[in-house]
Amino acid sequence: MLRLPLSVTLGDRFALPSLAAAVSLGLQEQIGGLPDHIEVAQINVPVAADHGAATVEALLLHDVVPGGTGYLAELASPERVWDLLYRAWQRLATCACVDEPRLACHRCLLPFASPWQLDLVSRAAAERHLREILTAGLRNADPGPDMTWSVTEIEPTAQDAESHLEQRFRKLFTDRLVDLGATLKETPGPWGNTLSISFPGATRQWTLEPQVMMGGVRPDFVLRSSQHNLPVVAIFTDGWKYHAVPAHNRIADDAQKRRTLRSGGAIVLAVTWRDLEQAQTRATASPSWFDPQVVAMLMQQSADFGPDHVELIQRGPIDFLLGWIQKPDLAGHEALANQLPWLFSRGGTVLSLDPTEDLPGAAAEQLMDPGSLASPARAVTNAWWWTAGDVGVLTRGVPVAGQPSLETVLLVDDRPERLVDGHREAWEEWLRLANIVGLRTQPTQIVALSELLAGTVPATPETVPGALVAGLPPAWQVLVDLASDAERQLLVDLAERGSVPVPELGFETVDGTPIDLAWPELRVAVDLDGDEATRQELVAAGWRWVAADPDAIAAALDGPMS
Repeated sequence: MLRLPLSVTLGDRFALPSLAAAVSLGLQEQIGGLPDHIEVAQINVPVAADHGAATVEALLLHDVVPGGTGYLAELASPERVWDLLYRAWQRLATCACVDEPRLACHRCLLPFASPWQLDLVSRAAAERHLREILTAGLRNADPGPDMTWSVTEIEPTAQDAESHLEQRFRKLFTDRLVDLGATLKETPGPWGNTLSISFPGATRQWTLEPQVMMGGVRPDFVLRSSQHNLPVVAIFTDGWKYHAVPAHNRIADDAQKRRTLRSGGAIVLAVTWRDLEQAQTRATASPSWFDPQVVAMLMQQSADFGPDHVELIQRGPIDFLLGWIQKPDLAGHEALANQLPWLFSRGGTVLSLDPTEDLPGAAAEQLMDPGSLASPARAVTNAWWWTAGDVGVLTRGVPVAGQPSLETVLLVDDRPERLVDGHREAWEEWLRLANIVGLRTQPTQIVALSELLAGTVPATPETVPGALVAGLPPAWQVLVDLASDAERQLLVDLAERGSVPVPELGFETVDGTPIDLAWPELRVAVDLDGDEATRQELVAAGWRWVAADPDAIAAALDGPMS
């Protein structure tokens, strides 16, 4: 019996049929032919869980001949199971249908698929899941013929549900779309299934694609519309244990990466485990800072946003996405986000700030030393500070072109000594607020305290976008915004070809070798400086070094691996 990880099967209807066919393919490769009396069944296996019994999906290899024939006895050996799965993966990774517009073919999985599951058997899905099983989830790693599993006789503990946020998000999001009457189509790919979304009578189409590289940042999902004037939505499924505890403190890195995406015009959303729980029950939860009286006053003063926009604050990111797909009112969301800092004015502390004072620095000072900014020697302006534990919002009213504007900093304390009991609530509040204030068009910065202490936060607020290049896909636009003058034109030329995959900008190999532009999966490197020592290092490591010429780069990407 092969018990499958939750991350393999949850929300992926291609997983079990594809893996069942792949196991049969591996068995045929291993024994030189598949006996017709051996079957692979899809079953549910009970396991212990923290809160009672639970089940996981599994594949059961069994001999239909009473008493058995002995063919399967050797599979009691972990090395033998590894060999079976590795042989299957190797066949799938090299099958000719990898370049053909079909799910699978007669050379790989179709001979082993049940007739009623032919449309659910995918070579790409089986290859991806076998790689995950064989490499224990390590990305960008290929398995080898020698087993690398750790074998234990002690049954593993139940899997942590939070570690599978991506899969749980995908399943919940898909279920909610079905409830809304959407038509869905899933297409397996090397990083997961791409979801195509449409509604009856609507001309606008949507895609939800996993693991899209955007300017050196890889969100968990990217939602994009067929209407190119709408921004893409970069979605991060954030588990607390994998982002905000001392052993895995990625808060500052997350802030920097998401700042990069927002500067390129993307909407950035974080989805936590509690967000999924709220969306599952369809509950409405008002944040502690939500003040209905202030909201009513703001709606009276502005007709640019209404109750529907406000309600999404209380419902969370899943409902935001569903509402965005049905009615992508960017102007309304931006208008609400611009006015959001007023919600912190009643419960906040009024401060005296000089109009020219560094606002992020002032926020850091206040978070570390509350009350430090109440000095009467400072020039008086309209400013207020709101805090809840280790998260704070500092707002200062400033005139822009004769009109009032709210300059805002959203800050979380991510110092290791602060990542103790109670910090999770602050971290989740920071993410929730970032989802909203990230839509502001007025000066806004979303930062981690350690960034400010290290001096790594750009002085320019992230709401000042880079110059857009007309017609560029969003993923390329993010790169162009980040590129140097020397890199920018080359990127535009490559993007306009239409067939060149998006590279990584400023890539660094595992050995620490820097590359200006890189396609790591294809091991193609472009260095605009032409440094000979770097070239020799990369060539020795199996990379192809290409001149900074669009024709040469396109040819290298289309050519065979060396």
